[in-house]
Amino acid sequence: MDYCFGYDTVVLINASVDAVSYIWKIGNKEFFTKDINFVPDTFGKLNVELIVENVFQCKDTAEISLNIKPSPISKFDLDKNSGCEDLEVHFLNESNYGAFFIWNFGDQTTATDKDVIHNYMSPGTHAVSLIVISNNGCPSDTAYSSVVVYPKPQASFSLMKTNDCGAPSNINFTNSSNGGKDYSWNFGDGAFSDLQNPSHVYDTIGDFTITHVVSNEYLCADTVSKVLNIYGNPFADFDISAIVGCEDLEVDLMNKSDQSITYLWNIESIGLSELDSPHIVFKDPGKYDISLIAIYNDICRDTLFLQSAITVYESPISKFRYQADNNANIIGDVLFTNVSQYSDRYLWSFGDGTNSMASDSTVFHEYSINRSIKVLLIAYNDNMGQYTCLDTSEMDINPEWIKTFYAPNAFTPDYGNGYNVFKPVGIGLVTYEISVYSPWGEQVWYSTSLEEGHPKESWDGKYKGEVVPQGSYVWIAKMRFVDGTDRIVKGNVTAIR
Repeated sequence: MDYCFGYDTVVLINASVDAVSYIWKIGNKEFFTKDINFVPDTFGKLNVELIVENVFQCKDTAEISLNIKPSPISKFDLDKNSGCEDLEVHFLNESNYGAFFIWNFGDQTTATDKDVIHNYMSPGTHAVSLIVISNNGCPSDTAYSSVVVYPKPQASFSLMKTNDCGAPSNINFTNSSNGGKDYSWNFGDGAFSDLQNPSHVYDTIGDFTITHVVSNEYLCADTVSKVLNIYGNPFADFDISAIVGCEDLEVDLMNKSDQSITYLWNIESIGLSELDSPHIVFKDPGKYDISLIAIYNDICRDTLFLQSAITVYESPISKFRYQADNNANIIGDVLFTNVSQYSDRYLWSFGDGTNSMASDSTVFHEYSINRSIKVLLIAYNDNMGQYTCLDTSEMDINPEWIKTFYAPNAFTPDYGNGYNVFKPVGIGLVTYEISVYSPWGEQVWYSTSLEEGHPKESWDGKYKGEVVPQGSYVWIAKMRFVDGTDRIVKGNVTAIR
């Protein structure tokens, strides 16, 4: 037989015959009534034994077994039973012998999990119940509690700037909260206030997070934050590295603006630039206007306009041609032809230490060198006396080679009269050797030494430490000039004593 613990009463009717005494053994208890009813104090298998006795003291025993099923017991705990709107409550189910659970949170919401977390979004007193249902057919059990939710204020505010750009800036704050009693302001720059409608002065530009906290008599609070932008007040300013110059003038526009983030330059005839400090090349002559817009945002900006800020003057073009050996009768001559443009005057540098300011279209110059040489022509444009521009051209030229050799025909080795040595001379020599022979064919002097294309050594008229006798001596010279030509020259020199 099945019974539910805590709900059912067990009624036992004695149906014994001819019995005069009775002993009921229920668990570890004994009862002596004919019939018995009781409420089980535990659940599980419960054995019941009835012992009866007649007048002859004869006994008989009957036994039955009862199944006492556990009934569900509903019980729960919660981490908090009061608080402000948007209250999160943790419900801990402490029920026993339940298989199914029905939570009713008192705000028209339910749940069937064992343990639950529930958020209360509306104020009021909410009756909470937990129905616990078993799976053995015993009646359900319900536990009750309540949660009190206090109203929370709604924080809100507006602000008004006294000026859009620049600092210091005075800001007026208007509280538009609902249900508030106390107020707290954090202005985001280290300053605070507990006034309902404060004002505050910001001394610097930047972004500031305004935090407004509103609380009521239940100590419920709400917070709202806004970002306040104190905009910069741009001041456009710049320097120019060069305000006047010649064509292809390179100019640095040096930005000195303050409280600005981006920039827009407008350079006449060149266009727009968003660089901080652009580098501009003015290729053509003329006057150029320049403007700079210093920008903080779409609201705050400043413009600096300079009319005819830069003047670029016309530059000359230096250019020339040359022709070497223009005149067959002159050695080392070069004819220069000036083909420069847009120029008023000139300076020639011929590379041999000589200069000329000739303004003719052709210029003649005679060289006495045997090498390539760099010639420069500087052309000047004075721009009607307003500003002088110049251009330089240069060219490596090869004048006609000068190739000469000469040896004296007499010398006086005994006298200090300036003719006491035999000294060959020449120009443009690359290699050279000379021998002097006595009338008997004996070589009395020999040299191959050159210095910058000239014979370096001379013969003092001595042979083996003694001055040679007076007479005619034959010399033979072999040489190669800078243009690659070879020559052999013979002659006589007389030693006079």
